[in-house]
Amino acid sequence: MADFGKDPIKVAAYMFAGLSMMLNIRLVYSAAPYALLRFKLPENLFSVFVRIMAGSLELWCLPSMTLGNILDFIRKQGKLGDDTKKWLIDYQSIFWSWANFVTFVILLFVYIGGDQGHLTAFYWVIAASGFVFGIYMVMVYALDFQYLAWYMVGENSFPMVTSLMHYVGTLIFGNRRKYNSDYIIVYIDIIISLAISFVAAALWTIVYKSAQPEYPPKDPKQRSCIRLSMQPGINGTNPEIAYTLSQEFPPHSPATNGKCGFQTDAGYYGHLLSPSLMVLVGMGLVYSIYPGIAPGMIVPFYLIDKIEMVLLIATAVPPVLIAILKQSNPDYNPYVLYGNWGYEHRKSCKSNNPDGDDPNEKGECTDCSGCTAVSLKLKDDLTLGAAGNSVTLTGGTGGSSQFASSATITVTRGEDNKTDLSDIKLNGQDLTITITSGTIKNAAGNLQIASPQLSTNDVLALEANGTLSDGGKVTLKGTIKVTSINKQIGAALTIAGGPGGVTGSLTLTDATGGKHVNIQPGGTLTIPGAALETLKNATGTLNIGKDTTDGVAYKLVTSDTIILGLNTLNNLNGVTTAKVILKLPSLQQITIAPQGGGTGINAISIFGTEVTFSTNDGNFNGLKGSGATLTLNQSSFSVTIKHTKKDGSVDDSKTLTVSETLTPGTVLNISGTGGGGTAQINANILIISPGQLNSANTYDLSGGITGTLKDLTPAAAGKHVNAQLTISNISYDPYEIHDKHNSNGLCCYYGKVYKWESTSKYYGWHSPLILAPLQICLAAIFIYSLHYRESNISRSIVNQPKMSTALSIIFYMCHEILLAMGFPGISSDDWVLLPIQLVGAFLMVLLAYYSVGYITEYKRHDPSEWPTEGMTWWNSVCYWLKMASKITIKNLTWNFHLLGCDLHPLVFEGLLFYNVLYTIYHINIKHIIPHVIYNSI
Repeated sequence: MADFGKDPIKVAAYMFAGLSMMLNIRLVYSAAPYALLRFKLPENLFSVFVRIMAGSLELWCLPSMTLGNILDFIRKQGKLGDDTKKWLIDYQSIFWSWANFVTFVILLFVYIGGDQGHLTAFYWVIAASGFVFGIYMVMVYALDFQYLAWYMVGENSFPMVTSLMHYVGTLIFGNRRKYNSDYIIVYIDIIISLAISFVAAALWTIVYKSAQPEYPPKDPKQRSCIRLSMQPGINGTNPEIAYTLSQEFPPHSPATNGKCGFQTDAGYYGHLLSPSLMVLVGMGLVYSIYPGIAPGMIVPFYLIDKIEMVLLIATAVPPVLIAILKQSNPDYNPYVLYGNWGYEHRKSCKSNNPDGDDPNEKGECTDCSGCTAVSLKLKDDLTLGAAGNSVTLTGGTGGSSQFASSATITVTRGEDNKTDLSDIKLNGQDLTITITSGTIKNAAGNLQIASPQLSTNDVLALEANGTLSDGGKVTLKGTIKVTSINKQIGAALTIAGGPGGVTGSLTLTDATGGKHVNIQPGGTLTIPGAALETLKNATGTLNIGKDTTDGVAYKLVTSDTIILGLNTLNNLNGVTTAKVILKLPSLQQITIAPQGGGTGINAISIFGTEVTFSTNDGNFNGLKGSGATLTLNQSSFSVTIKHTKKDGSVDDSKTLTVSETLTPGTVLNISGTGGGGTAQINANILIISPGQLNSANTYDLSGGITGTLKDLTPAAAGKHVNAQLTISNISYDPYEIHDKHNSNGLCCYYGKVYKWESTSKYYGWHSPLILAPLQICLAAIFIYSLHYRESNISRSIVNQPKMSTALSIIFYMCHEILLAMGFPGISSDDWVLLPIQLVGAFLMVLLAYYSVGYITEYKRHDPSEWPTEGMTWWNSVCYWLKMASKITIKNLTWNFHLLGCDLHPLVFEGLLFYNVLYTIYHINIKHIIPHVIYNSI
């Protein structure tokens, strides 16, 4: 897997998505002067033509963006399966990427058809592309935020890529006396759009048809979140306790609650304010002015195309600079993972310091020289109170003839059961497990209903399959300690005891061959709701570490297990083969290299490193007393080295020899047992330099495990290589092993420990906010200049080529810079990103429509006979707002007029979405564009 945010195919997919997504609106603006003439419309309708076309596109994107936000909101609730989430966003984004391509195919035929194209069809295709654009954009933003920088580069680099083609096309075909320029130039633009949208859809399909979640790179020297779980079990009839250390959270889980719940920190939201304002001002204001007012009404017409050419190139600069800074140094990256410009999650590096060491200036952790130990000590008092009360299994008629026993029973969900056992909501009901099959065995392998006689030193093993009340499959394993003297087990057992009154019954029959008894289908084990809550709130405590450091809690109820009657294990007597097992997760990156610079392979452990240690502990007396010590130094492991399949599993069908030349990228598996069977190791290793498994070489292991690998010889079967592995040391960080973070601000996500803290290194990204008031002031200056033509400001701007051109470009670039800077500031928080984007879109579209109304009203009057002459400033403003509002509502209600629906303007605002959705299917707007244009001028 590529580094986080650096997958080259995803980078290309997001860049082309940005290129293709803005093609429609770019086509409206850049091709407008030519399309206007292609459709035989006069030049003085340029501003209104652009706004009607762009307005339809923008208006139709609102319902689709709203729909996309709703789908993403459903996805983020976390109550749907992974497949459903893929259909909501991933697969739909593929569909809409191809829909975007199809709109350009249709647009091509619409534009080239007839003597002057099909204006009405052109309008509706542009409008439909707006619907596609809206939902497609939301889904792109909802996926991998770490690639949004590339999306924005693509979105703004399209003008840079096509400007040369556009300019060349104008030079070659710009002579209208010789060529049909208005036809050819737009035709070229559509063909380019068609090609780019096809490539974008193809790349997007490749990436997301089977995309896996992408996570930040794992720094092997960063402290891991290690969760402790305890699993009592049976090996034959010998009880064992397995303590498993694993990553505390699944890789895709966010930070924990409390101080690490960064979305609950008020200061965190304070730093989202400025980028949110950048986005809202940048999106909301731009199309109320550009291009209808500036440059449309203040710049000489012949310069409009020149301004467009400049902006086509200039708009790429801000996002490209952002992308460069993002890649060059994490301190300059405005895309802060699970943070923002005032707060961040800093790595907590492996250390003997409880809070962990700080990373270096490059954001990388360094080696922990003191994090070394050769043994671990475990101590578990198993003092769980009522939650650990034994489950009793009794049979017979009662009294002295009754068989009696106590048991520890573990319920584990099946692989196909997605129920989180720690999150079951019973709502006053009981949790019932119905047995479908099972066995009970003794150590001698001769257990029957009527024999042998069982006494207090006997331990039985229960194994069964069952289903939960909701149908999910589970397995049950139990350690049964006999408490009666010289009694047969009998044909039926009654279950009772435990916390809060566990109940149930089992019917037994002799198995064929006389080796054990079978549990008949239909037996039940019922856990009352109150009992389950007692178990959920109970924890055991294990002291773990070189010198028995602070206790680490484990739960009796986890996502996949429920442990009943744990205290039974406190009362085992005479069981000398009880075993304590410790399963360690991947510790640190392990490098394998030839000793003394030999010519064999160089390799590195990439995943799956697991070391299991065990010790015999009698009846757990050692564990309950001074603690069971597990020695990690092993004299020798007998290991096998094999090829692997693509999924990382061992490939027994493929032969591996010592003479085979291994190339970089090959993945091998190494596994084996050592220390008299008390330790196991299993790891997949990646070949990083070519060579052979040279039998004459000794290989040094360094990193999380230090040791040597030697005596490499072909196996007798010839399918793999045998070797001897000696471990001299294992490095570990005792503070990684925990049940909670005791230090303020420490938290886990993606399986690693981070510290949530404020930071000032991103403060500089707030500075572009100054462009927001500048853009607002420029908008006010443009409007003032139009109304006060005799003023010095107006005379220095309107129709002054240099000044009007410069201010128009500055205004639009304020928009581009604000968006290029603003979106990174909110991108990592999708609870903020998509709603702010939606609000900005509403502002952009509605103010753009209002701009059309204002321009239309403005052009109805001769400045020499101004309707506001003699009015106060305030009354003048109110007049223009009122008249522009009327025309805006009139323009928006054209679709209803075509259906013969004469809706009152005051209620239209509430019917806007209905209007848009209804007209998608029912309106034939033949001749609407000329009608709207000529009646509004």
